[in-house]
Amino acid sequence: MDSELLEAPRLRPRHRSLGSHDESDYASILVDKHGNEYDPYSLAWRYLGLYIGDCDAAGDDDNGSRDHGRRLPSDDEGGECGERKVLWAAYVDRRYRGNAIEEYSFYDIGTKEWDDSACRASGKRHRCARMDCHERNTHWKLVGVLKETEGMYDFTEQLFKHEGYCVWGDDGDDEEDTYETMETWMEKWPTSCTQLQAQDVYGNTLYIHVHPLPEGNMTLAIYDDHKCTSVSPYVDLTTYIETVYYNYYYSYDKGSHVAAAYQTAIALWNEKMAVFKTCQPCRAYNLFSENGDSNSRDHRRLGSGDDNDGDGEEQERYNCYDDAGYTNVNQCYKFETKTSLEVAEPDDLRLASSQGSILRIKAYGKTYGKGGYSSPMSAGRLAANVTLGVLAAACFAAVAILFQRRLEGKKWKSLPDALRETFNTDADDAEMGKENADDMSCST
Repeated sequence: MDSELLEAPRLRPRHRSLGSHDESDYASILVDKHGNEYDPYSLAWRYLGLYIGDCDAAGDDDNGSRDHGRRLPSDDEGGECGERKVLWAAYVDRRYRGNAIEEYSFYDIGTKEWDDSACRASGKRHRCARMDCHERNTHWKLVGVLKETEGMYDFTEQLFKHEGYCVWGDDGDDEEDTYETMETWMEKWPTSCTQLQAQDVYGNTLYIHVHPLPEGNMTLAIYDDHKCTSVSPYVDLTTYIETVYYNYYYSYDKGSHVAAAYQTAIALWNEKMAVFKTCQPCRAYNLFSENGDSNSRDHRRLGSGDDNDGDGEEQERYNCYDDAGYTNVNQCYKFETKTSLEVAEPDDLRLASSQGSILRIKAYGKTYGKGGYSSPMSAGRLAANVTLGVLAAACFAAVAILFQRRLEGKKWKSLPDALRETFNTDADDAEMGKENADDMSCST
């Protein structure tokens, strides 16, 4: 991917303690090498996944726990051991020309096509670039990889009520609204390593926590240690739920029903989070029609110049009226000010990559993780690649023929005359052709 991670000093640290949520002394860390903040519409981001803090390298502070973490367990093993961390990457479009959302087309993971309706909204001709920072070959430049240090809750809370509310919109599901469903399950997932009542067959104490999966996905797992780093080899989530319902309610069937509901919810969670694994603008937007018809791609209402979240006048765009009462909020700003955000160092990326849970990201000159979305080529690019392939094949064939002829010429010149006739099949064929011609010319 044509991107570069700005060195750590360029990612300016905030002037407040992480987790304080105090915006009075806020300073963005998404800045250029001179410390200048980027235009919010020139910034994009994508979700990379979860990973578990390293227990081998965990360090304690004076009292063994962090004083700003409202959701971390406090015990005598502070540091990062077992903490769930979220990774996301921020990008900048240095070619941005000031046309806000109308300057970009968005990848639809459902149709696997590019939606350029925002580009066409004003009816004016201007640059329409793909928001494709998730692609390996992209013009977007990596500003930095960031980590939410206190688990998934704060990150998803900020995401869901702002950009998530508008990106999902009325996505056409027959069941209840996606946003409400995701909000409900966000509150149900454990936010720390939680001890369970039941034990395994050997009497070991069991715990439950969010567990990272490949491709940026997650599940719930049963662990046999109080930091939730060692998955139980004897009990999984379904088995545990079924066992509890059988032992306490004498109903194996009800336990199976509840377990299936959890598995369905986990699958839905991963499915709906997938859209954020593709390139998303930091400035929240709404690609659904204003009339509530999610299948309609026209008659969207564009905002007026002063209809925004207080960051100054913006150009026309598809308005995102989120669940928190903001309009077109800067989602990356919310991540910075409302979560415990830090710059992800190479050690963080190596650890996450070794756990096999994050999407592919190139940073600090190396590639970490694997997987991700790759959109189909445009017709123009595909035609160009086919043409280049045909030309390359033709050139290769021509070179091969010339090389073969030169090699054969050298071979014949190096042989004695007697042997040259023996191995020269062209000469034999010519002589045979002469004999056939003589035979055909014989008269009776």
